[in-house]
Amino acid sequence: MDTKPKSLRLTLAVLVLNALLAYPILFYFYKQFNYREYPMEDIPIYLSMVDQGPAVAQPPFRYRVLVPEVVKAMRVLPGYNVRIDYTEDPVVQKDFFHFMLLNFGLIIAVSGLLFRYLRGRVGTAFAWMGSLLYILSFNSFMGGYVPLSDAGAHLAILVGIILLEKRRPVLLLLLCLFAVFIKETVLLVLIPWIAVHAVGDWKRLWYWAYVAPAGIAYVAVARAFPAASKYMYSNASTVLDPAIILKNAFLFLSPATYSRQFVFHVGLGNLPLLVALGVFACLRFKGVKVPVNRGLWVYGFMLWFALTIWSELQTGRVAFMVFPAVILFEVTVFRALYQRIDSVEPGEPVNRLS
Repeated sequence: MDTKPKSLRLTLAVLVLNALLAYPILFYFYKQFNYREYPMEDIPIYLSMVDQGPAVAQPPFRYRVLVPEVVKAMRVLPGYNVRIDYTEDPVVQKDFFHFMLLNFGLIIAVSGLLFRYLRGRVGTAFAWMGSLLYILSFNSFMGGYVPLSDAGAHLAILVGIILLEKRRPVLLLLLCLFAVFIKETVLLVLIPWIAVHAVGDWKRLWYWAYVAPAGIAYVAVARAFPAASKYMYSNASTVLDPAIILKNAFLFLSPATYSRQFVFHVGLGNLPLLVALGVFACLRFKGVKVPVNRGLWVYGFMLWFALTIWSELQTGRVAFMVFPAVILFEVTVFRALYQRIDSVEPGEPVNRLS
């Protein structure tokens, strides 16, 4: 019998173990990071927002104020005063360290919450596997540990999904009002998530009404502090022009889209998912039924949307925002594979691992 104290102890154990496994990543990134060799132009923008405030950045970055402001508040804490490749400025070194320390804490928090989210679906061991897939994923390395807002957005998205499942609309409203100023992508995940989970239960669409105030607040702030040009993102190909957006909507049909960079960032970044899809196909061929969660439709939407609005370099990272659905699918498939190998009928509990 699983009790609440036991569940909390398990979650605490996962948090500690994951932190012990992941802290060398934090140390390595902090010491060796060099953004000039790292394909993320956003990082200097976030660090300049910590030092000079949001007005120094163009939209949408200037509206992603919460994480840089928290990092700025952390200046009262001691820094890690050793030489790093990123900069020789002691103030920026301190901000850089605090930014990475904050993101590290957020990633570990997400891994613990993801463990709780998965545990009731796939058992303890595979839930832990899912949390490890998160902290060690390609996209967590590329966008989570480094000075960006992705880790905060991941936490907000996972909390939002849990609040939707628990039917806590008021808490969802409050979360979205804060989360939209971490990263607006949070709403781009939650809105279609509500839609796909409303199929067969259309009353769930009312949850859009609790997400809408965050969108209204974001638009109000954007109107008050508009962009200096029509370019919304640092990538010059991303322009808020309906004609260009319509043209980009069919980029996935063009062979030229699938460049080496696209294959690297989307393919390698989603290698566990590709492996899981291959295993899924083999299991279905063998007659093994593996449940597929509806959230994968949201992942497909975000993959298409990211290719339309962002560049090929950002597509995999943006789509990874739907990580709860992706990782749930992966561990569900791997659990079914284990059951098959261990001669356990699908659906039966695996006592040694659950």
